[in-house]
Amino acid sequence: MVKRPDAYTLIENGWTVRVQAPIEMHSQRVIFLLHGWTGNETVMSIFGKQVAADYWLISPRGPVQAQPNGFGWLPAGSSVWASFRDYSEVTHELDVQVQHWLDILKITSEKFDLMGFSQGAAVSLCYLLQYPDRIGRVASLAGFLPEGAKELLVPDRLSGKAVLIAHGTVDKAVPFRRAQEAAAILSAAGAEVEFCQDEVGHKVGPTGYKKLRIFFA
Repeated sequence: MVKRPDAYTLIENGWTVRVQAPIEMHSQRVIFLLHGWTGNETVMSIFGKQVAADYWLISPRGPVQAQPNGFGWLPAGSSVWASFRDYSEVTHELDVQVQHWLDILKITSEKFDLMGFSQGAAVSLCYLLQYPDRIGRVASLAGFLPEGAKELLVPDRLSGKAVLIAHGTVDKAVPFRRAQEAAAILSAAGAEVEFCQDEVGHKVGPTGYKKLRIFFA
């Protein structure tokens, strides 16, 4: 069995990112893995293992220092349920850096995929809403759609976009209903949404892992 090359770290423009190349170096399949609050560029590797081996795995570290440790995507004083406007600012900053990373890695693909956990899932969904032409498919794990995002969506804005939402029915950090609401809103905008649930808390259950392997096959 051919294994991926070892992961390595890049530090560019104040951003830290973990990169793991595919088994086929010429591959143009790319996925960005966005961690949740208090995470870092390494914690999404467990989900990266569910992705096909011909993907580039690119895992940025959130730009905000979290307490007591780790990193996040919004300032520490931000509300847990920050608005779409709050998220759109960091998403724009991330997008600028994404283009830089793709240039460095000599990846010319016009589209890439996203996978995010919790706060990282919120960033991923906001990224899809802001730059739908650049995104192929998105997986939202234990995540939510920030308030105010619905106003941006119009019918067919997300036509042809595949979205996987995986959520725990007993999640106390991000209530299950937030995932259901996100699925309904994204579907109304034309996205092809696949929804899966497990009887777990703020994590991904066995059904979610199975769906990830199929979704990013």
